[in-house]
Amino acid sequence: MNANRKWRHQFQLWMAGEGSEATVRRLLKRHRSIGLDLEVIQSSLATLHPHLDRRHLQPLLLPASLLLHPDRWDPKESCIDELACLSHHSELTKLGELLSSGKLNQILDGEQSLYADLPPIPIRAYRDGLNQPQRRFCQHNQLSALEHLAGEGWQRFRMSQPVATGLDRYHPVPLPRFDHCVRNSREVLVVLDGTRSQAQHLAVRGGWEEVIWSTLDDLATMQRRIDQMQPERISFCSGFDELAQGARHAITEVLRDAPSNTIVTSDDVIHWHQLGSSARGFQNRQYRSALSPVRLFTRGSIGGLISLPIDLLQAEVLQNQYASLHGLKLDLALSGCRQGLPVKHCAHPLLKASAQHNPSIPEQGWPAERTPFNQEQLDELTSIKQRHARTLLVENAALETNPNQQGSHDLRLEPEPDCLISILIPFRDKVELNRICLNAIQKHASDSIAYEVILIDNGSTDAATHEWIAEVTRHDGVQCHRIDEPFNFSRINNAARALCKGDYLLFLNNDIEFHSPNVLNQLLAPFAHERTSAVGARLVYPDGSIQHQGVVIIKGERRCVLEPGKHLTKPEVIESLTPLTAQEEFSAASAACLLVKSERFDAIGGFDEQLAVVFNDVDLCLRLREAGGSIVVTPHPTIIHHESVSRGKDLEGEAWSRHQRESGLLRRKHATLYGKGDPLVSNLLHHHSNRYEPAAPPPSPLGPVRENILFHWQRPNKQRDQRPVLIFAQYEADTLEAIRPDIPALLKQYRQHFYVIVVAATPSFLTQPSSI
Repeated sequence: MNANRKWRHQFQLWMAGEGSEATVRRLLKRHRSIGLDLEVIQSSLATLHPHLDRRHLQPLLLPASLLLHPDRWDPKESCIDELACLSHHSELTKLGELLSSGKLNQILDGEQSLYADLPPIPIRAYRDGLNQPQRRFCQHNQLSALEHLAGEGWQRFRMSQPVATGLDRYHPVPLPRFDHCVRNSREVLVVLDGTRSQAQHLAVRGGWEEVIWSTLDDLATMQRRIDQMQPERISFCSGFDELAQGARHAITEVLRDAPSNTIVTSDDVIHWHQLGSSARGFQNRQYRSALSPVRLFTRGSIGGLISLPIDLLQAEVLQNQYASLHGLKLDLALSGCRQGLPVKHCAHPLLKASAQHNPSIPEQGWPAERTPFNQEQLDELTSIKQRHARTLLVENAALETNPNQQGSHDLRLEPEPDCLISILIPFRDKVELNRICLNAIQKHASDSIAYEVILIDNGSTDAATHEWIAEVTRHDGVQCHRIDEPFNFSRINNAARALCKGDYLLFLNNDIEFHSPNVLNQLLAPFAHERTSAVGARLVYPDGSIQHQGVVIIKGERRCVLEPGKHLTKPEVIESLTPLTAQEEFSAASAACLLVKSERFDAIGGFDEQLAVVFNDVDLCLRLREAGGSIVVTPHPTIIHHESVSRGKDLEGEAWSRHQRESGLLRRKHATLYGKGDPLVSNLLHHHSNRYEPAAPPPSPLGPVRENILFHWQRPNKQRDQRPVLIFAQYEADTLEAIRPDIPALLKQYRQHFYVIVVAATPSFLTQPSSI
C-alpha cells in the first residue's frame, strides 16, 4: 500500500473511531520521508476546518493538535501568549475565539499580526524564510512554524536577533546623518499637508534654509510661493514624514557631477501601522533604484525624497489638487521622462514615510503593507498614467490595472494587422523535446498574431528527428534550416535571422513549453513603450519554481549575474516582491525565451559569435540598452523551461572552462557597467539573494588595522610569463604554528599552470621563504 492510500485508509478509520490517532500523527510527522502528498493530507483535513484555508493545513505550518482537533485546540499549548494576543486583538474576549473568529486565518495569511510588536507575515513565507539555526531549533523541539513564530521567533525578533528572511528586515534602523557640504544653488523644501511648525522642523533637520508648506488640495498657493522665491531646485515631502539629518547635503553630493536638470530620488523607510492598532507600528527599509520610463508606467513606485529642477515644475501644467503626494511625484517624474531629463538615485534612506499619510508602492512588503492607497488615490494614479501614455506610449497601446499590486499597471499593445513574429528554435536531435515545444506553440502561441517557425537543425543524426522534420515542415509557417557545425548559439541564430520575415524575433530554446493561452500577445505587450527593445518572461521549472525572471549584473564578484526569484516556489514570497509581480525592467533577460524587435537586433549586429554558448543573451541585452533600449520581463505567461535538458550543464571539464572564458569576455566588453554595478538594482542588496534581501553591513574591525608588509619577493621573469594569474590568499588562525605542509606542495602544483601570487597573513611564512 503506497503512502497516499495508507493515509486515506488510516484517516478514515480514525474519523470513524476505529483507528489509532498515534498512527495518523506518525504519518503526518513522516509525510515527506514516506512520499505522502501534501494535497492528500489537505484534502482529508479540510473536512475538519471550516475556519482555515486549505493551503494552511500542513504539518510543518500548524501543530498536530490544531490539525486533528480544531474544536479542542488550546492556543496556549501552541506557544501563543494569551496576554499579548488578547491585548492586540481586543475584539476577542478569550483566546479560544482565535480560530472560530477567523482571526487565526487572517494571521496565517499575513493580513494581521499575532502580536502588536510582531509584523504580520504569511506563515508559509515565514517557514520558508527561517534561517538554518531556527530550522534546526524547530526540528529538535518538534515545533510547527506557528509555534515557533508565537514563541521563539517572537522573542528573538523583539531582541533584534536574526530569525527569518522577510522578517529580519523589520528591525528598526535609524536614519543616517550627513555632514554639511558647500551648496551653490538655491533650494527649497516643499512640505505638503503639514503645519508651519512641522515644515520648519523638517527643513531645519534636513538642512534647508527655505521652506514652503501647503496642502495637496491647494497647489495654486504652493505655486505662487515658489514663483516668489525663484529657487533652482525643490524637494517634496509630507508633513508627517521624518527626514534624515542633513538630507539636503546627501542630494547635493549626488548632484556633484550631474547636470543641473537632474531628477534625484532616494531610498526610504516605510513606517506603517496595523489598522486599529495603537502600537508604534513597523519600519520596512526600501532598497530602490533610479527611475525609468517603463517602470513608472508598470510599477509606478517612487519612494523616498524627490528633488527636481524648478524648470520642470514651471514647464508643466499640474493639477490644482492631488489625492496623494505619490500622485504628484508620479506626474512630475513622467513629465521629466517626456522631457528626457537625466535621473540619479541616492542609495541612502533620506526619508521615513508615514504609510497612512504618504502612501507609496513598496519594493517589498507583506499583504498588510501592499494596499496603502484608497480608491480615490488609485483612480488618480491610473488617470495620471493614462494622460502621459498619450505621449509616451506607442499607438494602439493601453494600460490595465495590475491585479498583483495596488497602484501598478500592465502595458498592453494591440498588434498591427500585418504584425508577424518569427520564432527561431535551434536543436540537435531530442525529437521528443522538439515535438513538445512545437505542439505547445501551435496550441498556445496566439489567437490573433501571425507567426512563422524557423527550426534550426544543428547537426541532427537520429532518423526519428529527420522524420519529424519532414512531417512538420509540410505545414505552412514551419521551415527548417540545417547548419552542420559545432554548437554556437550566437552563430546559428544569426545565420537563421536571414530567413526571418517577422517584425519581431522570438529566440526560443527547444526545451521551452508554453502552458497558457496567447503567450505571444503577453510577450508583445511591453512593446507598448517606445523604448522597449526586448521582452523576456518568467520561466518556471516543471515543479513550478521560478527558473528565470530577469538578470541583475553583479559587481565585484566572480559570478557575472544574479537571477532574482530563482527557485522561489511560495506564492506569498513571490507576491511580496514588486519586481517579480510587475512587467519589470531589467538589464538583461534569458534568450531561452526572448522577443526582440528585428530592426534593433540588426542595428547592433545580432549576437556576438565570440560568446558561443553562455552570456550571449546578456551581452545582446546590454548592447540593446547601450543603444537606448529597455529590456522588460513579464511575469504573466506560464512558460515551462526544462533547463539545459537539450545541452546539459557547464559544470566541469571543457564546458566549465568555456563558461569561465565567456564570463571573462562579458566582463571585459562591459567593464564600465561591471565596475559600477547594475543601475536598475540597489547595490546595497545581497549579491547572492534571490529575494532582494539587503546585504549585511560590513564588519567593524575590533581595533585599528595597520598595513605592514613583512616580506616581499617576486620572481624576475614576470613580464615574459603569459600564464593566467592565480592569487592565493593564506591565513592561519594560529600565527605561531608552522605553515601546513600541504600548502607549499599545493603552490608548486599551481605554479605548473599559473603565475602564482601569494598574499598571506601568516608570519610563519618568514621561517621558510624558500618554500614559496
